[in-house]
Amino acid sequence: MAVGSGCGQAAERALSPLALLWLKAMGVRFLPAVPPGVVRRVAAGEGIAVLEIGHEGAVPRVREERRHGEEHIDEGMVMIQANLDDASPEWMAYAMERLLAAGANDVSFLPMTMKKSRPGMLLQVLCYQSDLEMMKSIVFTETTTFGLRYFPVAVHRLGRRFATVATRWGDVRVKIGFHRGERVQVSPEYEMCARLAKEAGVPLQTVYEEARRLAQEMDA
Repeated sequence: MAVGSGCGQAAERALSPLALLWLKAMGVRFLPAVPPGVVRRVAAGEGIAVLEIGHEGAVPRVREERRHGEEHIDEGMVMIQANLDDASPEWMAYAMERLLAAGANDVSFLPMTMKKSRPGMLLQVLCYQSDLEMMKSIVFTETTTFGLRYFPVAVHRLGRRFATVATRWGDVRVKIGFHRGERVQVSPEYEMCARLAKEAGVPLQTVYEEARRLAQEMDA
């Protein structure tokens, strides 16, 4: 069964995850009119169904994600690791960009000492189990590693909400984290703070601290 670009519009009309899973089971393929790599997210209940559209003949992948508004533990996550001692820093930066663009939750490089006392880097990639094969392919093709290891992990995510505070220099969006209903983290958005600091000619830390203080006072 072939589906044209109207499928993307249907997804945006909030097809249920059950309906999307049914489409997958039916072996739906997509015509070239659908741009490759388009991702559609459909909210449903406590989760989000993610429909990933590929080239003609590809079967859409559907996975369940929890909303990040509520505190929860993400099961089904995978940590990928690879030791690198002969990769150019430019290549590693490019590999990170590729991994994040492909949907990795987090990518990091940690300094380490390898065989023969050679300095190296430990590449770590956090992703969903459903994205494992794609992430492995990127690591193998964009880095110099001859092998990697991966293992299941669980990620405890704080509940979060966003607020906007009015500083002396302009509005700043702030992310607020909650653990068991109690506020434990307040993080002003860096880009907004940096822009206001440059425009006003004041230290970034000054803008950041005022935005953080105002956010903390909101629920005081």
